[in-house]
Amino acid sequence: MKKVFGILCITLLISIVTACGKGMIGTYELLEMESSGERYTAKDFKTLGIKYQLIIQDNNNAIFSLDGLQQQLTYNEKEFISKNLTTGENEYIPYKIENNKIIIEKNGEKFVFQK
Repeated sequence: MKKVFGILCITLLISIVTACGKGMIGTYELLEMESSGERYTAKDFKTLGIKYQLIIQDNNNAIFSLDGLQQQLTYNEKEFISKNLTTGENEYIPYKIENNKIIIEKNGEKFVFQK
């Protein structure tokens, strides 16, 4: 009985994690950004003609796009992984999801993307 219960718990956990990942799929626009003590909004970027997007695909793939220049990423439940084109090393970029927003904070900078 304990084995059956354990298997059911594991199955439920896998289903929840998979569903969360599937729910992320889509295109996110940069809503706001904080850097060096300055805060910028989507309106600021639109005025400057700059378009930031984070495109979440299935199979744990994603694309970061800045005005059409694209960086391929992979992701797991807690971070995006980007390959540094100069060194070939992986860079790990932590994120969290709150209210259908993806929030990335690293090195004193904060990016908030909204679907």
